[in-house]
Amino acid sequence: MAWFDAEHACLMTEQRQALERNAFDVAWMIGRALNNYHLRRGRTHDDVDAWLMALRAAEALGDPLKQVTANMCLGADYVEQGQSALGHKHFERSLELFTHIDDPEAHGGAHRAMAWAAEFEGDLEKALEHSLRGLEKFRAAGSEIREAESLNEVGWRYACLGRYAEARTFCEEAMLLNNKLGHSEGAAATLDSLAHIAHHDGRHADAVAHYREALALYRELDNSAEEATVLEHLGDVHSAAGEDASAREQWDRALELYREQGRTAEATALASRI
Repeated sequence: MAWFDAEHACLMTEQRQALERNAFDVAWMIGRALNNYHLRRGRTHDDVDAWLMALRAAEALGDPLKQVTANMCLGADYVEQGQSALGHKHFERSLELFTHIDDPEAHGGAHRAMAWAAEFEGDLEKALEHSLRGLEKFRAAGSEIREAESLNEVGWRYACLGRYAEARTFCEEAMLLNNKLGHSEGAAATLDSLAHIAHHDGRHADAVAHYREALALYRELDNSAEEATVLEHLGDVHSAAGEDASAREQWDRALELYREQGRTAEATALASRI
């Protein structure tokens, strides 16, 4: 992560230059490699730029699967930026391309992206439907890491719908699989979900413990985007328990990170309630 922080501008420049000199494989791979970095740093605008170049490279290569990946990621990014119409155009293009692709894992990834977009837009039932279909596809593909992530996402969406018993079942299964695989990022995300469930079940101590464990993992991974989100959630738990000083401490740090990451919507929403 420190290397990506230092070299980010150079990588973006190299991707543009690779595209200009028709080195399409290089342009594609740089865009793909930058994606996890952008997610961990909350750099959505940069992610759009990188995927637009990667999409041009994928189209020049005539590779439908690479085009699907780029379109799906662009769809999610644009929805996050509040450009839903543009995001859904990219999702629709991905679905058109899938007529030429027989790859269960790719299909699972498509459902996963559309689930995220549906949740962001407030359609939780649709998000759950896509999550369940994505889980089915990942199991068919034999992709255990994606299965573990999807189990958590299904559980999270059940929790968002207030169906906490079902949510806990899926998230606990996800935790077992993440631990078996040594998948720290998946474990951190699942701990965040389990903390949310515990909070709404009235298990304050469990919620705090799960959030703190998630924070430790995200800090170890240097995932500052998710760190900010978990800090806000942890503040909410402290606030609900009447622990105002602890709540304010977590919220202030979350707000600082949101602003550093250019996450204006999250920063504004948090600032308005603290």
